[in-house]
Order: sequence, then structure tokens, then C-alpha cells
Amino acid sequence: MAKSPTPKPADPPALNRRQQFAQTYRMAKKSDPALGRWVLGAGVLGLVVGFGVFYLVVGRSSTRFPRNGQGHNRDPSSMSATCPHAGSRAFG
Repeated sequence: MAKSPTPKPADPPALNRRQQFAQTYRMAKKSDPALGRWVLGAGVLGLVVGFGVFYLVVGRSSTRFPRNGQGHNRDPSSMSATCPHAGSRAFG
């Protein structure tokens, strides 16, 4: 007598990418309780490295605010002749 075919297991519910990530995180958290600290540390390290690269590429002058009235004077009559915007209405 032939054996009857075994029934196929039911397909798991379709998960979107965020749900897959959350499910994988929960399963990994069971085997490594310190996983949350590792993920947080990786995020903080990424932010620090990103800011450092931005600081090195763009320079210090772009991350500093003008002090004591050293900012750009928007009055066209007081601009020097070397300023490319002297006399224009762009700053008026």
C-alpha cells in the first residue's frame, strides 16, 4: 500500500521589511541580551563618524556662528567693491 502524501506546511504570513527586521531583532535578542547596547553603540558611532567627516570636508568656518557683528552686512551701500553682490538687490 502506498503512503499518502504528507501535507505541506502552511505558508508563513507575508511580512514587510520592517516587520522582518523587528522579528529578526526579537529572535536575536533572546540569544544575546546585550544586542540593544550594540545597536545603540553602532548608531552613535555612525553619527560621530558622520559629523567628523562633515567637519573635515566642509571645514570649521561652516559650523561656526558669527560673533560680535562679524556676520555678512546686508546693506549694499557699505559693501566693498570686491564683493560680487555689491549694488545688487539680492540682499535688499
